[in-house]
Amino acid sequence: MSKRRLNNEGSIVWHKSKKSWYGRYLDADGIYINIYSKQKDTVKKKIDELRNKKQQGLKLVNSSMLLRDYLPEWLEIHKNTLRQSTYAGYEVITRVHLIPRLGKYKLNAITPEIITRTWNTMLKQGHSPTVINHCQRRLSKALHDAIRRS
Repeated sequence: MSKRRLNNEGSIVWHKSKKSWYGRYLDADGIYINIYSKQKDTVKKKIDELRNKKQQGLKLVNSSMLLRDYLPEWLEIHKNTLRQSTYAGYEVITRVHLIPRLGKYKLNAITPEIITRTWNTMLKQGHSPTVINHCQRRLSKALHDAIRRS
């Protein structure tokens, strides 16, 4: 008698052409998250982490998520750890500057060149270097957190 996996357990198979283990997990939004590794245990561990995040109510971050979808969620997660005035400043930077200019890019498609071009455009439009610095710092922190959550 074969052992059957339960729903939301994820699936792990050997991927012959890539010579690695392949895991697939369905997140709460109905999007599959794919994981590759040379060790089966590593894939299983990653799927378990994703399952735990899902049970905690955290939205899973995948590399094809648009920045405009991720940034508001990132702000909401940090809302309780920031002073109200700090949160308000972050929200303005995100809503007014980051989402309109960079929101169309996927997390895995944003490059340093895109970001530099965006800051240069903002300078030409008359924004101060201080505003651009704030944008850079918020974006950097958000992207760093996305890497940690993926």
